[in-house]
Amino acid sequence: MKRNNFFVSLLVCLGLMTAVSSCNKEDKPTVCASNVVICEDAFANTLDVRGAVSNVRIEGNNLKFTIKANGCDGKSWVAKVVSDGSVLYPLPSEKQATRKLRILFENFENCSTEISKEFSFNIKCLRVSDTKEVSLDILGTEYKLLYKY
Repeated sequence: MKRNNFFVSLLVCLGLMTAVSSCNKEDKPTVCASNVVICEDAFANTLDVRGAVSNVRIEGNNLKFTIKANGCDGKSWVAKVVSDGSVLYPLPSEKQATRKLRILFENFENCSTEISKEFSFNIKCLRVSDTKEVSLDILGTEYKLLYKY
């Protein structure tokens, strides 16, 4: 069972690496912080992280969350926030802007210990001009947060 989990994790990680490197020149990927990527292709090709994300919150200009997974110590884990760059407005009369996000998570550690690690992302680049707030909908989770600035 543990061996199967490792191979499934490996396949998912390889898919995630492909997703981030898949931005083409026409898509004009933007890396607006070291771990926040705005790229339509990467967003479309990033799988939703299900069940492993918890304690999601916004503190100032930072999106923070914890990921729980099997690993050795989590030191080599990589997480990124990926957006397609679009801004959605539910109704024309509403001013509440929404950005859909996905969390890209890479874990190549081959250990069976379940560990948790907190990640923090500066999300200033996800602001929407002419607004004072934007709703962040993190796909694959139940989290939808209001980012006020």
